[in-house]
Amino acid sequence: MAFVFAAVSLFGATSASASSTGEAPGEVVIGSLESLTADESALLESDKLKRVTVDPSSGDVTSVEPLTRAQLNGEVDVALRSSGQAKAGSGVSPLSATWNMCSSAGSATCWYGAAPTLNLQFSYGATNGTWGSRTKLWTGNYYVKACWVDPQPSGIAKTVCMPLRNGKNAWIEWGSVLTGKSMDVSNTR
Repeated sequence: MAFVFAAVSLFGATSASASSTGEAPGEVVIGSLESLTADESALLESDKLKRVTVDPSSGDVTSVEPLTRAQLNGEVDVALRSSGQAKAGSGVSPLSATWNMCSSAGSATCWYGAAPTLNLQFSYGATNGTWGSRTKLWTGNYYVKACWVDPQPSGIAKTVCMPLRNGKNAWIEWGSVLTGKSMDVSNTR
């Protein structure tokens, strides 16, 4: 058991209970969709391939644009190289997250990491934890809502969340490296 905890700690993830410090949770900020055009809102709600840009400090969805399969595959290749991984391998499996199993943009939800962290594949359900160096997120065939630590803190601990479970087939970008806090993966919005 100690080996599993040490391995998980080595790669930057802990369960919510293992990372509890007894401190107040701080402010939680939920983003909005207010800046989207009608076309962007329709694309966000569709099952079509799309690139979703999210403001990392507010959680606001700032743009949604169409994405081709070739563009998506290129993004995944870059994400895999950025995390120092050419191919997926086996790893520890804390809670409902599996380490280093994101080798392509398939049906699973994957939150890619910056080197030297591993990529995380999430299964159906809600998972809380602390996952450092998260970069981009692929929703796969699920509706997904992520929360993270504000990358530009103003002195008060702040967790930022997406405004809703993003639609299927979404490549989500923040333009910043984040520390993930929770992932909610569902078959429904």
